[in-house]
Parts: sequence; C-alpha cells; structure tokens
Amino acid sequence: MEMRKGVSLVVYRKEKDKIFYLILKRKRRWIGYELIKGGKFKSESEIQTIKRELREEIRVKPIKIINLNYPTKFNYPKKNVFHKKGFSANCYAVEIKGKIKLNNEHSSYKWLTYNKAKNILTYQNLKIILGKANEKIK
Repeated sequence: MEMRKGVSLVVYRKEKDKIFYLILKRKRRWIGYELIKGGKFKSESEIQTIKRELREEIRVKPIKIINLNYPTKFNYPKKNVFHKKGFSANCYAVEIKGKIKLNNEHSSYKWLTYNKAKNILTYQNLKIILGKANEKIK
C-alpha cells in the first residue's frame, strides 16, 4: 500500500519581536493538538497545496512560505479513510496575517510561543517539525 503525499505546515505570525505559532485542536478522526497538514492532489504543486490547505482549514492566505527541507512521514491505523499506508510530507513554515476561521476538522486554536506550542502538541514528530521551523524563522 502506498503513502498519501502532502504538506505539513507550521503556521506563525510575528508581533513586535515575538513569534507565535498556530496550534489546532483536532476533533475529527482523533482528538489532540496538531499543525496544519493536508494531502496533495496530483495536479497541484506543493505551493498550490499549501495555499489550498490554508484556505480550507483556516481561511487565510500566506504572506511568506519557507521550505524547511525536512521530510516527515507516519503510518495510519490499518483501517483509514484514505486507504493508504500512511502520510509522507514536505514541511514548511508559513507566515500569515488576518483572522482565523476554522473548518469542521478542528474545535479550537491557540497562538502560542515556541515552548508552549511544543509542550501542547500531541505527537513527537510535530514537535520536531515545530523545532525545525523555529530554527529557520529566527
């Protein structure tokens, strides 16, 4: 069985001299805190996928996109809605401005500093991705 290909996004905003990261509370398929991620359509570039996922999940446009040059992957449970072995993604940091409007995948969101965001994320691979973004953004 093949992997579902996509992108993982560390969404951030800058306020004065501080950086805040967007952490979403997932409510569909599992419950916990995560970053934005999404599958890539065959006809899309990764940049098109990033823009679409931001539009679908939080209704904003990117100001700046930074390729973290960090691939990630994880396996899905044996039975999953995508009928794939797992998810493999390239990771990006994305700066945004504007008001967030969530879709039905998430119940809430938080803007947090790096250490607080790292502590609240559910999975270790997300903490690593957040760390890679924090290194590149500074």
